[in-house]
Amino acid sequence: TFSFVTPQQSQMFMPHGLEAVGVYDERRGGEPTLRPSAIASLLRCRKANLDARNEQPGGLRLYEIAAAYAQLEGKRQTVEHRNLSMLMDVPGVAPGKQPKQEQLQFAVRQLRGAVEALAAALAGPEAAVAVTPCARSSDAWADDAHGQVTINGAHVGVLGVTSADALRLFDLDIPVVAADLSVEALCANFPPKAFAHALPAFPGIERDLSLVVAEQMAWADVAAAVAAEPLEHFEDFDFVGTY
Repeated sequence: TFSFVTPQQSQMFMPHGLEAVGVYDERRGGEPTLRPSAIASLLRCRKANLDARNEQPGGLRLYEIAAAYAQLEGKRQTVEHRNLSMLMDVPGVAPGKQPKQEQLQFAVRQLRGAVEALAAALAGPEAAVAVTPCARSSDAWADDAHGQVTINGAHVGVLGVTSADALRLFDLDIPVVAADLSVEALCANFPPKAFAHALPAFPGIERDLSLVVAEQMAWADVAAAVAAEPLEHFEDFDFVGTY
């Protein structure tokens, strides 16, 4: 996609503490600003596909590895990153309809699954991926559905639901989720680490536990509590879902 966007689109995706990098060239017309995130370009692609009535079962999914630009506020020091930007429709939501909470959660889990697949390929199957809720890094993200992504404790980017303001800016009436991940941080985990374990003497036994916890309880807190316990014959545990 093209690296230039409108000033309004640039401002929507501008991380706090940074400002836009623009060019003064009449040939740029209404798009004189370098994009601070390739998600802006992917939203434009999604709009083009919507106008062309291009659809796929489960919704469209787009990604791009591209540079993003900004500069420090009050300074002319440019900040440039190479990011992997990903965007996908919230499945099962018709244009113009509001998504249900469970549909948004399902879409976020699918996008997280893509991040976990990347982590496994780059860092190995035992790479620990965590998404921690945090204040949104720009106006392009929804207030209550935004988190920072870490792999083995190292920050690699952000993930969440795009805000209604961002969708309106691109004249989109379908909800989407997105992720912006640093290519440098992702590749810092390469090559993947291989592990060898002794084969078990007996077949494993799985247990499905349903825990009643407070609404604000994060899975990361539950996982940390389980991991801290010296449980005999314990192999692994994973998140299944919420009800």
